[in-house]
Amino acid sequence: MRSSGQPVEITICMGSSCFARGNGENLVALQNFIRQNQLPVQLRLRGQLCREMCTLGPNIVIDGHEYSNVQPGTVVGLVEQALREGQSV
Repeated sequence: MRSSGQPVEITICMGSSCFARGNGENLVALQNFIRQNQLPVQLRLRGQLCREMCTLGPNIVIDGHEYSNVQPGTVVGLVEQALREGQSV
């Protein structure tokens, strides 16, 4: 588990399948969330090529927890939950 003060690590699969299934939109949603809430220090956003889980995509890893079939309407909520969990550590 991440200790308080460390950024939430978000890794987005940018392989062609996940990108086509929605990670392109997830990336935009996360970038907007970071910008609107002035969170560049609290979040570390990275891209990664194929995670070999294409049929489950779009895939995202947040602080070591893998999430599949992540849609733009849910990705921000997952990040907000990770931020809340980090504050209680």
